Amino acid sequence: MRKVSVEQWRAARKLYEDQGQDVAEIADKLKIDPRTVYSRAKMEQWLRPLDFHGSLPLRGVNSAQRRRMTARLFAAFERQVRDMEARLAALDGREADDRDARTLATLAQTLDRLVGLDASLKAPDDGGSTDDEPDIDEFRRDLARRLETIRPQNHRKSAGKPEPRGD
Repeated sequence: MRKVSVEQWRAARKLYEDQGQDVAEIADKLKIDPRTVYSRAKMEQWLRPLDFHGSLPLRGVNSAQRRRMTARLFAAFERQVRDMEARLAALDGREADDRDARTLATLAQTLDRLVGLDASLKAPDDGGSTDDEPDIDEFRRDLARRLETIRPQNHRKSAGKPEPRGD
């Protein structure tokens, strides 16, 4: 069996996530075994667009499907946080740049939106979360701990102290 190139995997993921093509179509188009494409998509948790059949997003989607979608979004968010942690750990004591700060701010906004989405999916008679649903408060505490570990040391020392004035 021949090795699949990086370019082919990029094309496959784009077809899957951006255009919502079926695995069989992607495999046929790129000359890859469908089982290989399916395994890769599952392993890397590729996400299909919400309206990949051309219909309005979430029309006809039941509550269990919405919860699965939300769980997938949380998983994607978790991957982004892990990637950001790895990027910041690789700085070896150097300051994070503005791009990193913007990315962290965007991740915080994304978490707020995901928490709001998750809360909106809970029916009033739900009685709260079940064992298979993520604990949002624990997720927030974990994110706060992670952010604290990647914050530069000099920011920790000056936390709560006013900046020296240059007058």
